[in-house]
Amino acid sequence: MTDTEVDRKWDELADRGDLRTAMQRIDKCFDRIDKQFDRIERLQWIKIITFVCGLVAISLK
Repeated sequence: MTDTEVDRKWDELADRGDLRTAMQRIDKCFDRIDKQFDRIERLQWIKIITFVCGLVAISLK
């Protein structure tokens, strides 16, 4: 799809009054993606902390 086709579709949505609905759906989609990345980042930190704690436990033996 070319840029002009995309612009035309956005214009059609705006003309019908559906632009706000479309933007809300896009925002919800991005919010969902942000939450997934936050969850992944948290899991990575948990793995790092667990690994460091394991190294400390081994070194204290």
